[in-house]
Amino acid sequence: MPPRPRILITHPWMGQGGSEATAAWTVMALQDLAEVTFVTASRLEWETINAVHQTGTDPAGITLLRAPRLPSVRSGTQLVALQQGLFTRYCRSLARNFDACISTYNFLDFGRPGIQLLADFSWDDALQRLVNPSVTPHLKAHGTLLRRAYLAGGRLLRGDSGAVPEGRGDLVLANSQWTADTMGRVSGIPVNGILYPPVVRGPEETLAAPLEEHRFLILGRISPEKRVLEMLRILHEVRQRGHSVRVTLAGALDHETGYGREVFGLIQEWSDWVEWSGFLSGAAKQKLLARSGWALHGATGEAFGIAVAELGQAGCLTFVPAAGGAAEIMDLPELQYHSDKEAVERIVAVLEDPVRAQRLRGEMMARTSRFSSGRFVREIRGWVEKLLGSPLAESRRLPAGELLPR
Repeated sequence: MPPRPRILITHPWMGQGGSEATAAWTVMALQDLAEVTFVTASRLEWETINAVHQTGTDPAGITLLRAPRLPSVRSGTQLVALQQGLFTRYCRSLARNFDACISTYNFLDFGRPGIQLLADFSWDDALQRLVNPSVTPHLKAHGTLLRRAYLAGGRLLRGDSGAVPEGRGDLVLANSQWTADTMGRVSGIPVNGILYPPVVRGPEETLAAPLEEHRFLILGRISPEKRVLEMLRILHEVRQRGHSVRVTLAGALDHETGYGREVFGLIQEWSDWVEWSGFLSGAAKQKLLARSGWALHGATGEAFGIAVAELGQAGCLTFVPAAGGAAEIMDLPELQYHSDKEAVERIVAVLEDPVRAQRLRGEMMARTSRFSSGRFVREIRGWVEKLLGSPLAESRRLPAGELLPR
């Protein structure tokens, strides 16, 4: 029997978002088929990762390496360009010892062909601003000599262009068709295929719980690019139009930032109808999803939006911006808006037509069912086999959280 391939999987900093879910499920998808080494610069406990992302990784079967980090860096949002440069250089030094390398968060030049999973456009400062201009005011020292020097320092640490050399044989996989189309329009880097992130559906008994029909859910990271303040104001206008909706804001909130304090101030001002649950995962998140009949998503120019798929599968009738990957998930025009004013009109129109709402909810759940962790596991294994040029051995067990469809 041939030896199992050695596979290097990387993520620069493990938090609690969509790219981290992709990393966690990639590790679990391959742990029984290969000798897996996972590299990240953050502290990591597999018990926590399994609970947050509903995976079943066996720590005994994984080699975990801590990449070096800059002395002042304590989170994945600090000195990102410099830390990413250091991380890239470290991973490249390891790559020659492996049969396959996978970056689960954007481009990482391993110095050899690898699988590159695109999560967003943050790997290129100019491209990120072009795709989503709303991020520009939140980029520190934007347009200054200081920022140009900072980005140049990151490139120097990386020792590469920030993407991968064309024609080398890397497999570049977009997390949505919108991401792939955007890459084709604004970048010369070819995309080899689409790999939707893993979305874990809650237990049927949880999803069958009674809905609070006027409960809106805002799910995800509380940060400027998610447009949380704008979403709260949209729903405030819906209330002004005579609909007594209530809102649960579910996500981590950093009181140390100006934006975090502004969001918290609005929560306090509107405390009679807005509640903040903090970050939720696992069973607690599934219970909240199950009781929320409605949801609002605000990020524009977002590459995918894993929270949108989770909301849709749980039956939360979710309104999303018409620009970005979220509209690909929620591909029903009646649930898409081009402006905050139109968002109010869309929401009010559906609130006032229960028959229409029921129809849309059924169509939405049917369409979002195509996003699953089982599909992700099968497809990432297939891409690894393509990179290796040979099949992987049959898995000894199914992943936790979801039985793979045959």
